Amino acid sequence: MNAVSSTILAVHDHESEAAVPQLSVENLTLRYQTHAALVTATENVSFQVARGERFVLLGPSGCGKSSLLKSVGGFITPSAGRILVKGREVKGPGPDRVMVFQEFDQLMPWKTVLGNVAFPLLTTGKFKSRKQAEEHALATIAKVGLEKFAQSYPHTLSGGMKQRVAIARALAMEPEVLLMDEPFAALDALTRRSMQQELLKLWEELNFTLMFVTHSIEEAVRLGQRIILLSPHPGRIRDEFRTDAAEEAKHLEQRIESLLFTDGAGI
Repeated sequence: MNAVSSTILAVHDHESEAAVPQLSVENLTLRYQTHAALVTATENVSFQVARGERFVLLGPSGCGKSSLLKSVGGFITPSAGRILVKGREVKGPGPDRVMVFQEFDQLMPWKTVLGNVAFPLLTTGKFKSRKQAEEHALATIAKVGLEKFAQSYPHTLSGGMKQRVAIARALAMEPEVLLMDEPFAALDALTRRSMQQELLKLWEELNFTLMFVTHSIEEAVRLGQRIILLSPHPGRIRDEFRTDAAEEAKHLEQRIESLLFTDGAGI
């Protein structure tokens, strides 16, 4: 094979890979059994997320948005439909999808900040040696501004700092998709705004693919490039929005709010 043929094949492979969505959700229905009844969390939901996109799921409580996120994470098996990451069907949890939750206790209390961030790097085999894992972990910790706290334990950190550690741990894995389930909901308003800004700065630097769940219209507009609005239980796609610079954030918030409250569903 000559150099020209090799170049053409390389370009073709790159274009084929670029044509495959980073994440595809196809006709997804999620159901779970309670003592009283079979509950449908989401019904026939389909969407795609492009590589490097900030994608937000927005909807009222009980619309199935967190269940949908957990299903993408591989923790809930679809009742119907399927989920694909770069063309590969999701069959369970994996290091290509890492979740950040809203709870502050998602860190291991007996490990330092460095230990928490390095732990999945070692257990998944991403790095073979502890030295390599810790060097990579320290570099990621520095990206969230906590390098001075690398040897600190979670109980000595504020809520916002704990969430930074959780984000660093997730980003250190370099996942195909970063999944975030209302990670700033338990923070006070000022810390929440600061964390939102830090997340945007990290995205600008690293250009990761983000799938973010929230019930805050303001947060969705602030963080998302594309927003899917889910209807009340069971969750179905009600509308889709793109955060366009030509449309002021406040106007977009008002449009979404109008849709949400026309049926009295609320947030």
